Amino acid sequence: MSRTRVPSDPDLLLAAARLVDLALSQERVAQLVPVMDVTFQLLDALVQGEHGETAPATAFNAAWSA
Repeated sequence: MSRTRVPSDPDLLLAAARLVDLALSQERVAQLVPVMDVTFQLLDALVQGEHGETAPATAFNAAWSA
């Protein structure tokens, strides 16, 4: 499943920050947008992989007996 992500939008970042009452300067937004783009690219790479079957956490047995 290949998809093209839209680059992060500084205006949307400022709007989201305002929603949670977080003051961000234009300089901070300029620093965060490239980091967000890289982070989202890494997350996209994880999602694209084939993960196969994973046992549910209830199947885990932590009784480290030999």
